Amino acid sequence: MFREESLEYTMKAFADFLYQRCGGGSQFTDRRGFISISELHSQYEISVEMVEKWCDVMEEAMYRMKSDFNEDHRQQILDYLRYQGYEIIVWAKYKKLLKKRGPLF
Repeated sequence: MFREESLEYTMKAFADFLYQRCGGGSQFTDRRGFISISELHSQYEISVEMVEKWCDVMEEAMYRMKSDFNEDHRQQILDYLRYQGYEIIVWAKYKKLLKKRGPLF
């Protein structure tokens, strides 16, 4: 997502994004400005299988982290990530439909 940046920058940006989405401060938006997750990922063909694999990897990473996540918080984050992944898929299909048919209304 942040090809122009280092892995460390990407990890920090993702951590800031999750922190903000979970009710924390606005570090992500302050640094990057508003970003549509669907638009950010629109350059990629993302499948249901990819979303599920990504969620599996994120779940494993959270279990490996030494953190104070309780199971409810961990599940809420995973549910949010899965929701975002599926939103990206729906948004991509909608954009293709708009290109093909034009505005729906």
